[in-house]
Amino acid sequence: MSKGKRAAVTVAWLLVGAVAVRLGALVLLGSPPPYGDENAYLIMAQSLAGLGAPFQYLPGYPGGRLDVFLWWAPLQGILLLPTAWAVNGPLTGRVVSAVTSGLVVLPLHAIARREYGERAAAWAGWLYALLPGYVLFGTYLWSENLCVLLALVAVWAAYQGRGVGSGLAWGLTALVRVSSLPWLPVAAVWHWLRSGRSVRSAARWALPCVALVVGYSAWNSRRAGYPLLVADTAGYSLYYGNNPWIDPSDPVSMAVRSLAAREALGEAETHGEFLSLAAARGRQFILAHPGLFLLRGVRKLGWTWGPYTWPVMRIEQGAYPGLLGPARHTVALVVLGGTHLAVLALALVGAGLGWRHDYTRLVVWLAVVTSLGCFALVGLSRYAYPLMVMGLPMAGYAVARVGERQRRRE
Repeated sequence: MSKGKRAAVTVAWLLVGAVAVRLGALVLLGSPPPYGDENAYLIMAQSLAGLGAPFQYLPGYPGGRLDVFLWWAPLQGILLLPTAWAVNGPLTGRVVSAVTSGLVVLPLHAIARREYGERAAAWAGWLYALLPGYVLFGTYLWSENLCVLLALVAVWAAYQGRGVGSGLAWGLTALVRVSSLPWLPVAAVWHWLRSGRSVRSAARWALPCVALVVGYSAWNSRRAGYPLLVADTAGYSLYYGNNPWIDPSDPVSMAVRSLAAREALGEAETHGEFLSLAAARGRQFILAHPGLFLLRGVRKLGWTWGPYTWPVMRIEQGAYPGLLGPARHTVALVVLGGTHLAVLALALVGAGLGWRHDYTRLVVWLAVVTSLGCFALVGLSRYAYPLMVMGLPMAGYAVARVGERQRRRE
C-alpha cells in the first residue's frame, strides 16, 4: 500500500473513531443539563430560528436580561440551529458538537503529517480521538470545538497556498469566540513571514478576515447603540478577574460569585454603561493592588493550563451522576488531569524538538497571547483547550521521535 493510501485509511479510521467515541460517550453518560454559556448558545439558536427573543434573563444586569448577541459571538448559535426545532434541544446540540469535534481530526492529521511526518500525525490523531478529556469536551455545547476546527482549517489553507481561504477561516474564528480576536494579529504576522514578507499575499489574507470582523461588528454595534468589536465582554472580564472577592482558582462557586460581581454594578442602566463601569472598576482594583493583581494572574495561569480541566470540573459538579461514584472527583482529577499534563509536557518537548517548523512557532505564539489574556482577565481551562488540541501534532512528534530512537537502539 502506498503512503498516500495508508494515510487515507488512517484518516478514515480516525474520523470514524473520533465521532463514534464521542457519540458513545453521550449514550453511556447521558446528556447533562446545559451549563453556563451553553444556555446562551441555545437561546441564540432559538432567536436565529425566529422562535424566541435573544435574551438570557439574569439578575444583576440592567433590566434583568442580557442580549446574547452583545455578549457572545454568533457562529456557535448558527451551528446549533438544529436544536431550535428538536424535541430535545440540548441532546441534539451535543450530537452536533460531537460530529464537529470529530471533524477536527481531518485538518489536525493533515497538518501533523505535513510538518512532522506520518507517525507523529497518527499519534496526534489517536490522542485526540481517544483521550477522555478531548472526548468529553467534544460533547459540550461550548464554542471551542468549532473554534479549533476553523483555526486548523485556516492553517491548512495557508499551507495549500490559499491565502483568501485562510484569512476567511481566521476571521470566522473571531465570529465563534471573541477571545480569538487577539489571535488574528499573530496569524497575520505568521502568514506574512511564511509568504516571504509579501505585501500582496498579506493583503489577500487580510481583506476577507478584516471584512468579516468589521462587517459583523458594524451590524452588532448598530444593534447595541454603541461601538463594539464583534461582542463586548472585555470590560466585565477585567472586573470579574480582578476584584477583592473572587478567587479565580475556585470555579466551584463561580455562578454565585459571578452574580455578586454583577449586582455590585447594579447602578448601571444600560448594557454599555454596565460594561464601562465594570472596566473602570477593574482598572481601579489593578492600580490599587498591583501585587495582588500579579499574584492572581499567576494563579489564573495555573487554572488555565493546570490539571483541573473543564471536564474534571463538570464531573465534580455532578454532571454525570452515575460516573465513578463518590470518588469521581479524585479519579477524574488523576485520569483526566494526569493525561492533560502528560500531553502538555509532550507538546512542550515536541515544540523544542520541532522549533524549526513554522507551525510550532504559530502555536507557541498563540499560547503566549492566550496566556497574557488569561493573566490580565479571566483564566479558565477551556480558554486553553483550542491550544491543547493545536499542540497535539507537537506531542505526536515527541512520541514519534522517542519511538524512532528506540528502534535505532534495537
